[in-house]
Amino acid sequence: MISTTRKSFSARSQSGFTLIELITVIVILSIIATFGSGFVVSTLDAYSQTQDRSKLINRGRQAIEQITRRIRGATPNSIRITGNCLEFLPLASGGNYLNAVPDLNNGAPASNTISITPYSVDFGTARHVTIGADSAGDIYSGGSLATLDSFTATTLTLTGNKVWQRNAPTRRFYLTDTPESVCMTGANLLHQVVTPPLTSTGTPGGAGTLMAENVSSGTPFAIEAGTETRGAVVMIDLVFAEKDQQVPIRQEVFVRNVP
Repeated sequence: MISTTRKSFSARSQSGFTLIELITVIVILSIIATFGSGFVVSTLDAYSQTQDRSKLINRGRQAIEQITRRIRGATPNSIRITGNCLEFLPLASGGNYLNAVPDLNNGAPASNTISITPYSVDFGTARHVTIGADSAGDIYSGGSLATLDSFTATTLTLTGNKVWQRNAPTRRFYLTDTPESVCMTGANLLHQVVTPPLTSTGTPGGAGTLMAENVSSGTPFAIEAGTETRGAVVMIDLVFAEKDQQVPIRQEVFVRNVP
């Protein structure tokens, strides 16, 4: 009996696996491979999507940070929205003037000089001076803005005689550079130096530098107007897209300077 069993086992070992057994093994291995490869592919896809989303968030944050840095130092009440553009006057410097300037209330004769306390130009180039602006309209209409001809540490000289719309409550003046804008043009976010500068109406033009692409928004910019004691607040609402990923970024920027 024992001898017969040993012969049967020996015969089976020598003959190998049957065709059915091989097919069964192949089918099982195929099923395992299918599930295994699906898991690997889904894991790689998830990793790739996470990487793409991370890059997109970084790109969006960089663009928002560029906008924030530019408008945070804007001249008080110079920020306005025209279409999908946010326009503002970069602040070059500021200080106090000594005597009341001619305005619509005091009836003083027009003058092209302003006596000031000593100051220094800290940023950019001083090209214009603003006094007593309550809104962007006061600036872009020219009532609270004049073009500089020259300046010293104690005197501002304008290109022509000026009667201002009003005096500033604290007798503050601000020196500004050429207007700039951040615009959504199609799906691109552009930074522009505005040409022609200081027009009262119309969408700002000028050569644009690309800040971000594949950007969308229903209302990209909004402004909460400032007061005599508090600067304006700018709301930015943009959606950045790449492939099948979309990242909305919203930020409020407080403009520190007040008239």
